[in-house]
Amino acid sequence: MAEPDTVELSVGTSGGAPDARVPVWRGITGSLTAGWVVVLVVLAGAQGLAWSSESEGPGAYPLVGHGVGVVLAGYAQRQADRTRGARAGAAGAGVAVVSLLLLWLFWWS
Repeated sequence: MAEPDTVELSVGTSGGAPDARVPVWRGITGSLTAGWVVVLVVLAGAQGLAWSSESEGPGAYPLVGHGVGVVLAGYAQRQADRTRGARAGAAGAGVAVVSLLLLWLFWWS
């Protein structure tokens, strides 16, 4: 056997150290988006339980509002994950803005 069993791959850098802040920012915005999905599922479950026990529950306004927020945050997160540079940063900022809006409209005010 003339070839070795394992081959070492060399990984070259393209002129600079990678920016460690980008994966952290994408992780934070991805966690925010996933958290809002969980909140929406819990609200939908609470509304379903309220309907089955003939009580009020959260209502349609918070349920639809959180649904719209999840769709917007999900789209922005998808853009943040699939693009680079300023566009990815702006999409991540969009997730943060949607999160702040959801907090303000449905939880703080």
